[in-house]
Amino acid sequence: MIGERPHRGLLGRLSERAVNALLDSGGEAAYEPGQVLLRTGDDGTHVVLVLTGAVKVQADDELTPALLGVQSAGDLVGEMAVLDGGPRSATVVTCGHVTARLISRRQLQVLLQEHLELLVAVAVSTAERIR
Repeated sequence: MIGERPHRGLLGRLSERAVNALLDSGGEAAYEPGQVLLRTGDDGTHVVLVLTGAVKVQADDELTPALLGVQSAGDLVGEMAVLDGGPRSATVVTCGHVTARLISRRQLQVLLQEHLELLVAVAVSTAERIR
């Protein structure tokens, strides 16, 4: 794993067993400031688990993107499109240097089936952001 485990966000809600399963999935990635991780309208092929740094979630607009939120170490982004099979609903851009794990749709589905606490934590985190 890149760096130490974040103890907040989605990861902060989980047992060590579920965290390890999540961190053992997918692949590691590093991003530069201002890099687009997910784009509105794209297929939801994977989720991004932010390990270090922060990302901004924005609604695309022809003139100026509207900031919807900021997610940081321990947070999962991109889960809505992965879970429901619809297109991405927002664009996610790095705010600085970011390290992350990219977890495929299939890997996430397996994890959610094997770890009920992860399923609940993803649902709660998503509901909190939407609220």
